[in-house]
Amino acid sequence: NSKELTTQRITTKQFYDGVQNSTFDVIVDIRSKSEWETGHIEGATFLEDFNKGVSTPDDLAGCKECTIVVYCKSGGRADKAAQILVEAGFKTPIYNGLGVSQWEEAGYPLVKTPTLVAPCQKGEDDFSCAEREKIPSASTSISFQKMFSLLGAMTLLVVYLNY
Repeated sequence: NSKELTTQRITTKQFYDGVQNSTFDVIVDIRSKSEWETGHIEGATFLEDFNKGVSTPDDLAGCKECTIVVYCKSGGRADKAAQILVEAGFKTPIYNGLGVSQWEEAGYPLVKTPTLVAPCQKGEDDFSCAEREKIPSASTSISFQKMFSLLGAMTLLVVYLNY
């Protein structure tokens, strides 16, 4: 009974690759105006102080079926914003791309371009977001499976070498 992920944190590398490969229909920056003005991720749609209600899910009204990634400074506010979008009925998972702190730490550039109006925000009746592959979540069970298979192989090798 695997519960479907409603929000999903992704690594900064997954976020960067997703931006480069147009994995996301909407890249949402939910920081304050002063934070936005210091630089943001290319292609971002600015929803000022989203968690404080300055911007709301209604600002993304046409985007309910789209692939959305949300970010802030370090990921905390993005967690809450992703949950707000889920509760407002947006398609899941809503990705948490963490924040500009991790983005800059990884050496990725910030830009100072105007906010991007996402195609789904324009309210065109015939617009719909493409169906996309979900980003795989980091799973510890895979790590354990690999660990045990390696352990098994090493045990066989030790047994073989001792004969």
